Amino acid sequence: MAMLDWALPRRCLRCGVAVAGGAPLAGLCPDCWPQMRFLTPPFGTRPLCLCCGVPLGGMQSGLCSGCHRQKPRFQRARAALLYDEISKPLVLRFKQADRTEGAALFAAWMVRAGGEVLEGADLLIPVPLHRTRLLYRQFNQAALLAQAISRQTGIPTVPTALRRVRATGTQRQR
Repeated sequence: MAMLDWALPRRCLRCGVAVAGGAPLAGLCPDCWPQMRFLTPPFGTRPLCLCCGVPLGGMQSGLCSGCHRQKPRFQRARAALLYDEISKPLVLRFKQADRTEGAALFAAWMVRAGGEVLEGADLLIPVPLHRTRLLYRQFNQAALLAQAISRQTGIPTVPTALRRVRATGTQRQR
């Protein structure tokens, strides 16, 4: 294994530098790991909106101003990381640069962040990509994450339960 690590070193999922094979940071280099802004314990300690999961700032608990103004069409959502200039390269490398080896790590973060949402869940249903985007990307990142979460939690996943019939813009375009 040491020879393989030398010939094909693992790369940091965020910045791409070589990382040690058995790194305890699980895919991130020592420079990137402390920069990650986790939202939930044990790494993050900020109070979160009870509905959408965004950090509440100085408030202790309750709903954020956005959820107060207009109730979302979902009951609860959680995120593992604050999506900012630090985590954005990590997410984009996974979604658009075929860095799918991060799926298990991201799933572990998601299970930790969304444990309360996953409690009692019967199924995991990933949001499908439109067939033209799937042809372009060659994989559905939501399905990969759902499969990894399923392996970690035992909750079955049904990747074919939904079908996207309309090609919508990317999140970057919205």
